Amino acid sequence: MMDEPEILLKTEQLLKFRLAFAAVCLLLTIAIKMFSQEAPHLAPVAEIVGCVIVYSSVALFLILPLLRTNKIAARISNYVKFGTLNSILLASDICSLTALVHATRGIESDLYILYLLPILFSSFVFTRKGIYVTSLSVSWSYIGLLILENRHSLRLLLDSANFHNSASNLTTIYVDYLWRRILLRSISLASVSLIWGGFCNYMANVTQAAANKLRLQLEDNERLVSQLIHQEKMASLGRLVAGIAHELNNPINFVHGNLPYLKTYVEDMKKLITVCDNLPEQDKQELSALKAKLKYDFLITDLDNIIADIENGVGRVHQLIRNLRRFGRLDEPDLQEASINEGIQSTLKILGQYYGKDKIPVELEFAELPSISCYPGQLNQVWMNLLDNAAQAVESVDSPEVKIKTELQGNQIMISIKDNGPGIKSELQGKVFEPFFTTKPVGKGTGLGLSICHGIIERHHGKIWFESAQGGGTIFKVTIPAQIRPA
Repeated sequence: MMDEPEILLKTEQLLKFRLAFAAVCLLLTIAIKMFSQEAPHLAPVAEIVGCVIVYSSVALFLILPLLRTNKIAARISNYVKFGTLNSILLASDICSLTALVHATRGIESDLYILYLLPILFSSFVFTRKGIYVTSLSVSWSYIGLLILENRHSLRLLLDSANFHNSASNLTTIYVDYLWRRILLRSISLASVSLIWGGFCNYMANVTQAAANKLRLQLEDNERLVSQLIHQEKMASLGRLVAGIAHELNNPINFVHGNLPYLKTYVEDMKKLITVCDNLPEQDKQELSALKAKLKYDFLITDLDNIIADIENGVGRVHQLIRNLRRFGRLDEPDLQEASINEGIQSTLKILGQYYGKDKIPVELEFAELPSISCYPGQLNQVWMNLLDNAAQAVESVDSPEVKIKTELQGNQIMISIKDNGPGIKSELQGKVFEPFFTTKPVGKGTGLGLSICHGIIERHHGKIWFESAQGGGTIFKVTIPAQIRPA
């Protein structure tokens, strides 16, 4: 069963072929009439061909443009399918051919072979049932025409059956011969129609099989392209993150290395000033005046606070660098022992612009999980894509919330990431993991995030799926074997 865009394209192609074929027939009719003095009366033939041109033009230039308009297509599709349109066109073709055979001497006409054209047309837009229905319609149309044209002789044939001496009557002999010929022509056309219908059905199946194979190859190529993009992206991101971590580490190590000396020097200065405070009153008047002028007590307290803040900041930067290095293992070719919980936590810290204090609250429910053999950087990319999507899903929610849960289920590790966003529309849910599909505006996102996640989880012999209800949030679930090593 082909989809609407495909059947629309084939309908357009068949209409163009009808127009071209009818135009050639009309030119041949005119040429025969002009250059052959013995040509039969061809005016009815020209009229029939003209009718074919008219209804084909109406369908091609009026009906199809309306069907391409989304508003009208949606309205028409409720009661007129593309199959109905093609059925009407094929019925019109059969009627036109029947009239054409009648206009060209009926049973003596050689144009009855053109009845095979509607069967060929039907193989482009119908399944086996439609092809054989067209074959039977063609057969009955031709047989009905012959019976209708020779209905007067049928009574003579029936009357002759009542007389034993009918063989000596020339009229009876002719009628008997005529109806034998009608029977032979009918059987021949019906047989050829069914055989031709079977052949067209076979060729349509072969064509459809080839199209399906090509479609699968295109899907494989798209998947390969997405994998190549993913690998290059992972390698580049890994090098970028590792470079940033290295560049941050050098100045922070300098600050961290000098902090102990700074603290020591400050303590020594405090001791020196304390000793000076023990001098006789007449000797420390100038020192006391200077301490009051400089607000010595405040300076000492604030200096301690500054040193504590520096120590805290340096510690946080060191933690960030460790997270960057852990997350930056994106292009490691070998399996590594890693913790799922640590990977998610480091990813949350990397996404600090979304999650954290005064931002999107995250409810963590981590179970004690064993370390698994995996590609940690790739799994971190999965968590980053899922958490990034969750953060964007709750942007318009008054009280955004994201819940992350890990648990051990037998030999499987289950990871759930749930948001309270608007959910995914039902008509889009089947396309979520397709390469290059995205619901984000143009220029924001490549549509590769969830497709890449799907590929990474499959590489780890796991599964990824989601449950979503419009207006009820979305929960993405991932299962990864705790012991089976990825391919």
